[in-house]
Amino acid sequence: MDKALNKPANITITSSSGLSKEEIEKAKKDAELHAEEDEKRFNLVNKKNQAESLCNSIERALKEAGDKLADDDKKPVNDKISEVREALKSDDVSKIDAAVEAMNKAYEPVVTKLYPAGANGASSFKPEDFEMKNDPRFAEMFKSMSSQQANGAG
Repeated sequence: MDKALNKPANITITSSSGLSKEEIEKAKKDAELHAEEDEKRFNLVNKKNQAESLCNSIERALKEAGDKLADDDKKPVNDKISEVREALKSDDVSKIDAAVEAMNKAYEPVVTKLYPAGANGASSFKPEDFEMKNDPRFAEMFKSMSSQQANGAG
Protein backbone atom coordinates (compact mmCIF):
# COMPACT_ATOMS: atom_id res chain seq x y z
CA MET A 1 0.00 0.00 0.00
CA ASP A 2 1.38 3.39 -0.96
CA LYS A 3 0.59 5.34 2.19
CA ALA A 4 1.26 8.72 0.65
CA LEU A 5 -1.26 8.18 -2.16
CA ASN A 6 -3.45 5.71 -0.27
CA LYS A 7 -3.39 3.34 -3.25
CA PRO A 8 -2.34 -0.27 -3.54
CA ALA A 9 1.11 -0.74 -5.00
CA ASN A 10 2.50 -3.95 -6.47
CA ILE A 11 6.19 -4.72 -6.73
CA THR A 12 7.55 -7.49 -8.89
CA ILE A 13 11.16 -8.53 -8.50
CA THR A 14 12.75 -10.12 -11.53
CA SER A 15 16.28 -11.16 -12.28
CA SER A 16 17.99 -8.68 -14.52
CA SER A 17 21.48 -10.18 -14.37
CA GLY A 18 20.96 -12.31 -17.43
CA LEU A 19 22.36 -15.37 -15.63
CA SER A 20 20.62 -18.68 -15.94
CA LYS A 21 19.84 -20.83 -12.90
CA GLU A 22 22.74 -23.11 -13.88
CA GLU A 23 25.15 -20.17 -14.00
CA ILE A 24 23.96 -18.94 -10.62
CA GLU A 25 24.41 -22.41 -9.09
CA LYS A 26 27.90 -22.68 -10.64
CA ALA A 27 28.83 -19.28 -9.13
CA LYS A 28 27.57 -20.42 -5.72
CA LYS A 29 29.61 -23.64 -5.92
CA ASP A 30 32.72 -21.70 -6.97
CA ALA A 31 32.26 -19.37 -4.00
CA GLU A 32 31.94 -22.34 -1.64
CA LEU A 33 35.04 -23.99 -3.12
CA HIS A 34 37.13 -20.85 -2.66
CA ALA A 35 35.72 -19.76 0.71
CA GLU A 36 38.80 -20.84 2.68
CA GLU A 37 41.15 -19.17 0.22
CA ASP A 38 39.02 -16.01 0.30
CA GLU A 39 39.09 -16.01 4.11
CA LYS A 40 42.89 -16.28 4.14
CA ARG A 41 43.18 -13.44 1.65
CA PHE A 42 40.74 -11.32 3.67
CA ASN A 43 42.77 -11.92 6.85
CA LEU A 44 46.03 -11.08 5.07
CA VAL A 45 44.63 -7.81 3.76
CA ASN A 46 43.34 -6.89 7.23
CA LYS A 47 46.73 -7.74 8.76
CA LYS A 48 48.48 -5.55 6.19
CA ASN A 49 46.06 -2.67 6.73
CA GLN A 50 46.50 -2.83 10.52
CA ALA A 51 50.29 -2.91 10.22
CA GLU A 52 50.34 0.05 7.83
CA SER A 53 47.99 1.99 10.09
CA LEU A 54 50.22 1.29 13.09
CA CYS A 55 53.28 2.48 11.13
CA ASN A 56 51.48 5.69 10.26
CA SER A 57 50.38 6.26 13.86
CA ILE A 58 53.88 5.74 15.23
CA GLU A 59 55.40 7.98 12.57
CA ARG A 60 52.89 10.69 13.41
CA ALA A 61 53.67 10.34 17.14
CA LEU A 62 57.40 10.64 16.48
CA LYS A 63 56.84 13.71 14.34
CA GLU A 64 54.57 15.32 16.93
CA ALA A 65 57.11 14.60 19.68
CA GLY A 66 59.47 16.91 17.83
CA ASP A 67 62.47 17.85 19.92
CA LYS A 68 61.17 16.00 22.99
CA LEU A 69 63.00 13.01 21.55
CA ALA A 70 66.58 12.81 20.33
CA ASP A 71 67.27 11.45 16.86
CA ASP A 72 68.99 8.50 18.58
CA ASP A 73 65.63 7.64 20.16
CA LYS A 74 63.73 7.93 16.88
CA LYS A 75 66.17 6.11 14.58
CA PRO A 76 65.61 2.53 15.87
CA VAL A 77 61.85 3.01 15.62
CA ASN A 78 62.07 4.47 12.12
CA ASP A 79 64.32 1.55 11.10
CA LYS A 80 61.70 -0.92 12.38
CA ILE A 81 58.93 0.98 10.56
CA SER A 82 60.93 0.50 7.36
CA GLU A 83 61.25 -3.22 8.13
CA VAL A 84 57.48 -3.50 8.59
CA ARG A 85 56.88 -1.74 5.29
CA GLU A 86 59.33 -4.11 3.62
CA ALA A 87 57.53 -7.10 5.16
CA LEU A 88 54.23 -5.73 3.85
CA LYS A 89 55.51 -6.23 0.30
CA SER A 90 55.22 -9.98 0.88
CA ASP A 91 52.20 -12.08 1.72
CA ASP A 92 54.01 -13.78 4.61
CA VAL A 93 51.84 -13.21 7.68
CA SER A 94 54.49 -14.51 10.11
CA LYS A 95 57.06 -12.13 8.63
CA ILE A 96 54.63 -9.21 9.01
CA ASP A 97 53.78 -10.22 12.59
CA ALA A 98 57.46 -10.48 13.53
CA ALA A 99 58.25 -7.09 12.01
CA VAL A 100 55.30 -5.44 13.79
CA GLU A 101 56.33 -7.01 17.10
CA ALA A 102 59.91 -5.75 16.66
CA MET A 103 58.61 -2.28 15.82
CA ASN A 104 56.44 -2.24 18.95
CA LYS A 105 59.41 -3.28 21.11
CA ALA A 106 61.53 -0.52 19.60
CA TYR A 107 58.73 1.97 20.25
CA GLU A 108 58.24 1.03 23.95
CA PRO A 109 61.23 3.06 25.23
CA VAL A 110 59.98 6.08 23.29
CA VAL A 111 56.56 5.82 24.89
CA THR A 112 58.22 5.53 28.30
CA LYS A 113 60.19 8.71 27.66
CA LEU A 114 57.16 10.61 26.45
CA TYR A 115 54.82 9.35 29.20
CA PRO A 116 56.90 8.39 32.25
CA ALA A 117 55.23 6.48 35.08
CA GLY A 118 54.23 8.37 38.21
CA ALA A 119 55.73 7.77 41.65
CA ASN A 120 53.33 4.93 42.41
CA GLY A 121 54.08 3.18 39.12
CA ALA A 122 50.80 4.28 37.57
CA SER A 123 50.85 6.03 34.26
CA SER A 124 50.85 9.80 34.44
CA PHE A 125 48.46 10.23 31.52
CA LYS A 126 46.41 13.37 31.73
CA PRO A 127 43.44 14.43 29.60
CA GLU A 128 45.61 16.99 27.85
CA ASP A 129 47.79 14.14 26.53
CA PHE A 130 44.93 13.02 24.30
CA GLU A 131 43.03 14.52 21.39
CA MET A 132 39.78 13.29 22.95
CA LYS A 133 40.25 15.46 26.04
CA ASN A 134 37.55 17.84 24.86
CA ASP A 135 35.07 15.11 24.04
CA PRO A 136 32.37 15.11 26.74
CA ARG A 137 31.91 11.35 26.33
CA PHE A 138 35.37 10.84 27.81
CA ALA A 139 35.29 13.60 30.45
CA GLU A 140 33.98 11.26 33.15
CA MET A 141 36.61 8.65 32.32
CA PHE A 142 39.43 11.20 32.69
CA LYS A 143 37.91 12.52 35.89
CA SER A 144 37.82 8.97 37.25
CA MET A 145 41.43 8.31 36.18
CA SER A 146 42.63 11.52 37.81
CA SER A 147 40.91 10.72 41.11
CA GLN A 148 42.33 7.17 41.10
CA GLN A 149 45.86 8.50 40.57
CA ALA A 150 45.38 11.09 43.31
CA ASN A 151 44.21 8.36 45.68
CA GLY A 152 47.16 6.13 44.81
CA ALA A 153 45.12 3.57 42.89
CA GLY A 154 46.45 2.32 39.57
